[in-house]
Amino acid sequence: MLAELVLLLVISLVILFLSGDRVVERGKKLALYLGVSSFTFGLLVVAIGTSLPEIVVSLFSVLQGYPEIVVGDVLGSNIADLLLLVGIYSLLATWRIDDEFSALLAATASFAGIVFVYTLLRGTLTLIDGLILIAFFLLFVRTRLPLIEMEEKAEINLGEDVAVFLLSLIALGVSAYTAVNAIVGIAHILNVSPFIVAVLTLAIGTSLPELAVGLNAIKRGEPHLALGDAIGSLVVNSTLGFGIPALLLPVPVLLWEERFTIFMLLLGIFLFIYVVSRHRRLTRRTGAILLLLYLVFLAGILSSI
Repeated sequence: MLAELVLLLVISLVILFLSGDRVVERGKKLALYLGVSSFTFGLLVVAIGTSLPEIVVSLFSVLQGYPEIVVGDVLGSNIADLLLLVGIYSLLATWRIDDEFSALLAATASFAGIVFVYTLLRGTLTLIDGLILIAFFLLFVRTRLPLIEMEEKAEINLGEDVAVFLLSLIALGVSAYTAVNAIVGIAHILNVSPFIVAVLTLAIGTSLPELAVGLNAIKRGEPHLALGDAIGSLVVNSTLGFGIPALLLPVPVLLWEERFTIFMLLLGIFLFIYVVSRHRRLTRRTGAILLLLYLVFLAGILSSI
């Protein structure tokens, strides 16, 4: 039974990754068809599109009555984005960060930290908190994106692109639903909290889109896009990942078993802000430290089982 559930979880994560990628790809084509600036929409796609798996999983988790999976996925994904992904990117090359981009990264990470501290102070997120978190996200978009400019409409295969876009959204929802069920089943068999299983497996799986975007960006010689996506996802996950489920049911954030995860996330945010603000570069040494912290995090989670 355990093997079947693990296989179901792996398949669900693969479908989550592929369907999320298709939603981004076809959504961009539809935006170009509508005449929206590809630059502006591209930033929106990177900000929201790569976080779709986390958002959809959070939504289905709370609908099925497992808010601890919401917390495990959001916290775990943020730690994976900050420590694992940025750590991997830093190992690939030394990045020199100019003053303007350094300030942008530090401000974005600080904004994510402020939002996260707000959720901690609230303890349990309610409908009002969900609205406030979504307002935080809209503020982030408003301050980070230029005004939308219209461009000449692009020709596309409208019927095919709309069909693939809608089918991918359905696949995203179905795979999120099956992933949540698999996690609950695995947690029950192993007699551990669904939060632990979500942090160890689901969080890494739903961070795959960010990793794919980041590696492709580095391959194209655009490391700033990779780094911006990873840090921007902290804000998207913390606002929409928590905010949308809170619109439906209360989401308890500060539970005893989550405190080590919360500590590691805040430590990662503070360390990242210090490095980009003080040293203006990310080196292989930085990457090794971030990956070491991620291994410490995994060891701490495993020791609690």
